[in-house]
Amino acid sequence: MSLSRHLSHPKKHESGVGDELGCSKRVEDAGDHEEQSEFDFQQWRNDQQSRLLWIKGDPGKGKTMLVCGIVNELKKSIAKSDLLSYFFCEAADSRINSATAVLRGLIYFLVQQDPSLTLHVQKMDLRLCLELNEKSISAAVASFIESKVDTLAHLNTYNSDTRDAVQRYLSLNADGTFLWVALVCQQISKTPGWMVQRKLKEFPPGLDGLYRRMMDQISDSEDAELCTGILAAISVVYRPLTLDELVSVVDLPPGIAGEYEALSEIIGLCGSFLTLRGRTISFVHQSAKDFLVEKAYDKTFPSGIEHAHRTVFLRLLQVMSDILKRDDYGLDAPGFPIDQVKQPDPDPLSAARYSCIYWVDHLLECDPAENATNDIHDGRVVDDFLRRKYLYWLEALSLCRSMSKGVVLIAKLEALLQGITGEFSLLKLVKDARRFIMTHRPAIETSPLQVYMSALVFSPARSLIRSLFSHEGPKWISIQPSMPAEWSACLQTLEGHSDSVSSVAFSPNSARLASTSYDKTVKIWDTSSGICLQTLVHSDWVFFVTFSPCGARVASASWHGIIKIWDVRSGACLQTLDFKKQLHKISFDATGSFIQTDIGAIAISALSASPISTIVTESPYPHCEGWGLSSEGTWITYNSENFLWLPSEYRPAC
Repeated sequence: MSLSRHLSHPKKHESGVGDELGCSKRVEDAGDHEEQSEFDFQQWRNDQQSRLLWIKGDPGKGKTMLVCGIVNELKKSIAKSDLLSYFFCEAADSRINSATAVLRGLIYFLVQQDPSLTLHVQKMDLRLCLELNEKSISAAVASFIESKVDTLAHLNTYNSDTRDAVQRYLSLNADGTFLWVALVCQQISKTPGWMVQRKLKEFPPGLDGLYRRMMDQISDSEDAELCTGILAAISVVYRPLTLDELVSVVDLPPGIAGEYEALSEIIGLCGSFLTLRGRTISFVHQSAKDFLVEKAYDKTFPSGIEHAHRTVFLRLLQVMSDILKRDDYGLDAPGFPIDQVKQPDPDPLSAARYSCIYWVDHLLECDPAENATNDIHDGRVVDDFLRRKYLYWLEALSLCRSMSKGVVLIAKLEALLQGITGEFSLLKLVKDARRFIMTHRPAIETSPLQVYMSALVFSPARSLIRSLFSHEGPKWISIQPSMPAEWSACLQTLEGHSDSVSSVAFSPNSARLASTSYDKTVKIWDTSSGICLQTLVHSDWVFFVTFSPCGARVASASWHGIIKIWDVRSGACLQTLDFKKQLHKISFDATGSFIQTDIGAIAISALSASPISTIVTESPYPHCEGWGLSSEGTWITYNSENFLWLPSEYRPAC
């Protein structure tokens, strides 16, 4: 498994959550108050029976700061032979807000410190939930306030009366909320000492009151339209944007794009709702986004959130139209492998990366009536983009390692167009574009410039995409191969097994496909994108696979009669059944409680660690290969084909 390719490093986010409001110097103080609270921190740390520490509280109460403090304390005190692993989630960032991301991050951190751990996973069973109390939070906030006031007093040369007044106001209005203190201190940091007491009175207690004041200030400023547009766009995007990508969602003033200092200043104009972590724009806190989307909806989205999505969608198309062209990275060689492609500096695709991957998602969130009228009819923006830029978009997707995402986007676009009454040329174009990417994805994914070579050469003669981009095809082929007029019946080719495929099976809803192979693996595929979701390993050749009626499990049988039952989502092996003889057929019964084989049925209702379950019924003719029952029990089948219909009284009752 390649962890680093998919991982946002834990240290990066630890630094971000501590530094963005100037909190990093006080996370240790938050940790100092662990021992003052009612729970025994030492018990959690040292008691082998107390493995879970649960910290909960309202927004801004210092949960993240306390965790940072604990991490820093552990770093200082653990033995050199000990390992420390941690991971910070963000609700607004889809890359680091899932259980998979957490597990991947923790594993990555451990393996970095001790590579030998790649072969080990240790389970912790005993957990004890310990909650922070109000007293410990208040003490930590008081310490935080004292530190921030010390910094402000030194920066702005407060006299003792001013210093005491600032500390007193913050203490009386903080309400145990780190975030409120940090935001207020940030906003008064440039206020001269002689007027800071008057300025402080402008900040109401409570996060909502503070956010409301910030929003009112933005609305009354000269840059209200620009700032509101930025806040609206950042509120609807699907992942945090970089400064380079900001131009792809907001129409910025001329000459600003690519100017780091100017872009940073623009982010600073948006009150304190947004913050920069390096070159990445994020909300200062999840509560800031919640306020904009829920309590300040009318100001954030004056024309509605659907209109905000459409504004972003149109900008994304415009940016891609301006940037995408043939061979953006200057690879030159048609067979240049993607594994050897290095991102140039500056990256010509830096402003278009978000656009390439999410433009259809924003289109789907627009007002359907507005879409049908303005965007998704013949000759309009989507039609124009696909006719002029489709191949360049596919090349960019390959360079961004996101070809599978492109397959999904085109499928979504086709589904959207099919919901519109009547047949029109854009729908025909999108259908052809979908067949093009599904057929040629392996080649383009391997070598980006094959989109102009193999993909064009081996597309059907009447392919619309081939015709539109014929000028991009290889000029060195004097006699083009004779191709069929239309696309074949093969919708998609899935590649990944290293040996012959022995069987395949669709899930009940056809969203997943399982394949078995002589390479001793079972692969679970997403049928819409062609992505391999799981690779399940046997110790021998695998011959049969079947899905449970609900599609949540698969059973696979190997050469020497070992059946494994797997969880489709996680890839975990739930049970191993060893028959010690070769099997010729396996399937689940209609209830998913039995595995039916040609030598009998096995009860699996209670999954256990035992290597073999009892055979409930035995087949009188184990030598008869290919015979079975349909999943609903209404047919006798032969080689998966319905063979004999069973009247209701002859059907198995399970």
